[in-house]
Amino acid sequence: MSRGGKKGISSPLRLILWLNFFLIGSLLLAYLSSYIDPSLFPYIAPAGMGYLPLLLTNIVFILFWLYFAPRKALYSILAIVLGTPVLLAHFQLNRRADRTAGDLRILSYNVRNFFNYLPDATHPESQEEKVRNFIKEQHPDIVCMQEFMLKDRLLVNDKKRFGKKIGLRYYYAHKYLNRKSKARVGLITYSRFPIVGEDFIEYQGKTFGLITKIRTDKDTITVYNLHLASIHFGDDDYRFLQDIRKQNSKEDIQKASGRIIQKMIKAFRIRGRQVALLTGLLHQTSGSIILCGDFNDTPLSYTYHEVSSILKDSFCEAGRGLATTFDLPYLPPARIDYIFHSDDYRATEFQVIKRNFSDHYPVQASLYKTEKEEE
Repeated sequence: MSRGGKKGISSPLRLILWLNFFLIGSLLLAYLSSYIDPSLFPYIAPAGMGYLPLLLTNIVFILFWLYFAPRKALYSILAIVLGTPVLLAHFQLNRRADRTAGDLRILSYNVRNFFNYLPDATHPESQEEKVRNFIKEQHPDIVCMQEFMLKDRLLVNDKKRFGKKIGLRYYYAHKYLNRKSKARVGLITYSRFPIVGEDFIEYQGKTFGLITKIRTDKDTITVYNLHLASIHFGDDDYRFLQDIRKQNSKEDIQKASGRIIQKMIKAFRIRGRQVALLTGLLHQTSGSIILCGDFNDTPLSYTYHEVSSILKDSFCEAGRGLATTFDLPYLPPARIDYIFHSDDYRATEFQVIKRNFSDHYPVQASLYKTEKEEE
């Protein structure tokens, strides 16, 4: 393969260039996905999930063209530069700032009912004590947990007792489903400070958010604890993704792929409607806001775009590296757990803590109240 002469590039290079254009187009489509409401048109939303592989392949093309035809590298360079805000929502190199005595330490964690994610396990191991000890070690001021087992004979996680053991006296909890349902899983927010207001957000009879007003020593904060619609992969789906190369026939692959795509489209639609409810409430909320939770969406999504247009992402202010919060061996690594805050706070620290007590990693941020300049 030659480097090409003055008259143009060779046929093999021309084919590679067209492949490069296709991947650039796919990257631009991924950018576009964050602006289109999936409740109206969900079919473009999955493109955002492919951002990191598309970014990496375009970087490979840049290196390739720098050797064979340097000017052609500009195509992928421009595509990546166009998405700089997206890149910074995935990767940061912030310096670590020193915590001050007045910082609030916030922790958000999807604990997956206190059971390890083991699709093939017949006797899953309870992680409740490990999670409880871990949280206590972090000395948080506010903890938002999703998929919290509110009551179960196999566990000892009485809400009040759990809070006492982690050193947080105040709490507000609500089941995902209505009171008539036998399901005991839900959301819970713990606080070191008194809770002065409680409410919840629901869509189609299922709670997906808690609103808790907390009075600290300096401020009254509205804390949102969210768990947006999941894709609801079953064990069969995870096994298919894990062993996709071992499928027996095209028919099996088409059937499983179709089932997974349908679940994804449904989840994107629901999240679009949930976000519409959420942003309406955020615009109506006065004073300080902290928003935590499992979005089930990456930073290149309509969900993230809408929330980040109102609140600040703690990772973008104080994070470092690639903040993966959901990482299974057979799925692309993703950041789907977040801590946002209103502009009267600033993040001095953000970290993803790699503890394998759930299929999610906990995220933690330190926030301090900024002094507003008098006009």
